[in-house]
Amino acid sequence: MIHELLRRLEGPARVPRLKAARVLCALRPAGIGMALIDLLGSGEPATIVAALHAARGRRDDGLLAAVTDLLTHPDDDVRAEALATVIEWEPRDLDAVLLERLGDKNARVRRLAAEACVGRTDVDLVSALVKHIRPDEPAGAQETTSVIVGAIAALRDHREAPRVRDALVACLHRQSAGSGTAPYLGPPIYVAAARVLAITEAEAVLDAVRRHATSTDGYVGREAVAALTRCPAPGTVELLVTVLQGGPRKSRIAAWHALSARPFARDLLTVVDRLDGLPAETRHDLIGVARKLAERRYCTLARDERIHVRSRLTAALAITAPGQSA
Repeated sequence: MIHELLRRLEGPARVPRLKAARVLCALRPAGIGMALIDLLGSGEPATIVAALHAARGRRDDGLLAAVTDLLTHPDDDVRAEALATVIEWEPRDLDAVLLERLGDKNARVRRLAAEACVGRTDVDLVSALVKHIRPDEPAGAQETTSVIVGAIAALRDHREAPRVRDALVACLHRQSAGSGTAPYLGPPIYVAAARVLAITEAEAVLDAVRRHATSTDGYVGREAVAALTRCPAPGTVELLVTVLQGGPRKSRIAAWHALSARPFARDLLTVVDRLDGLPAETRHDLIGVARKLAERRYCTLARDERIHVRSRLTAALAITAPGQSA
């Protein structure tokens, strides 16, 4: 069976190749390291990619050397798959590998390298990541949104360093990269920056997100609203309630979840104080939010605050429209 799977890795059909690679990756049979090395040197990109899939999860010095050599292969898919395999193995020189691949000509390879930098502290890596998110740097001016978003996430642990902070704050005002490439179907740049800076630069994050939180594009609004979940800036809860009341459906759902997951006890007081004068549907949703917050934060409030919460919720429940269950 193993010989048949290895034979299929060299076949012309893509689906059988990938299926064989997945089976070999799952089985991890012994004694096929040399066979995979031979396939990696076959010169056919599709066969090499399939062999790289099959090599996942193996700890073989000979395989590692063969895969590392493929990081400079002319085919983009081969380089990307080789980098993903090396990242999984985490060799000692991974920092140097990532630094080099951040300069790769292919955006997918650069994105993989950027995302793999999360938690790494090498000074040169951090400096390279900063260059990729700054529009005034050559690397950042032509960078794609997907790579910038990955680099921003990788810089989370370094956000208090002045140069990193300045670059991240500048990203709060970037909707998307102007590289001319296909759009990235993930969070906009400002949302990625807002997630990282939500606590340390709370007011700047709120100002940046406010412009998009009520967008008629539900996808944009959803991403923007979700970024405010842990933002402590005054006015955040009020903005989320406004979206909950009148935003597009996706934004309203995101606002409900963001409010329910707020980590601040005093937000429970703000929520119950907003129950009066709301439309019945919004009041019903906000009562659900208050219940979620109370499950985690009610006991941390002072006695008079707990009494206030109970009285406000009791009053709101008393006027809940017939046919609606709180």
